[in-house]
Amino acid sequence: MPGPIDIIGDIHGEISALQQLLDHLGYNQHGTHPDDRRLVFVGDLVDRGPSSPAVVELVKKLVEAGRAQCILGNHELNLLRGDPKDGNEWFMTPDQLGKYRSEPVTETQKKEFIRFLQDLPLALQRDDLRVAHGRTSEMVGGLRR
Repeated sequence: MPGPIDIIGDIHGEISALQQLLDHLGYNQHGTHPDDRRLVFVGDLVDRGPSSPAVVELVKKLVEAGRAQCILGNHELNLLRGDPKDGNEWFMTPDQLGKYRSEPVTETQKKEFIRFLQDLPLALQRDDLRVAHGRTSEMVGGLRR
């Protein structure tokens, strides 16, 4: 996206912290900013925190509204690959309690989240800026120029 942006990463299911940050940065509940700033999320939206589904729902809504862009992090890639990891029980085995207490995903959400995540890029680029999630590039063999 052209113009000024705010880059946010490593939310890890912390919906309250994300909402507080957006408010602090001047975004309203619809993701608009009085100075027409936009959001770029750099992955690791999920896992470990108490509300990964709510974080994905919010970011998905902002991306679909054209108020934000998002790239995949290694935690999202783990979900797409079906790779159980410490902290992603909310998605992989939502009917079982894991080490981290998190709101579980519903079957409907799971399908929607997979569709959303599958469409996210690994990196974003414009003339003056490149945005990538470092661990993602390691998992997929690196990013090329």
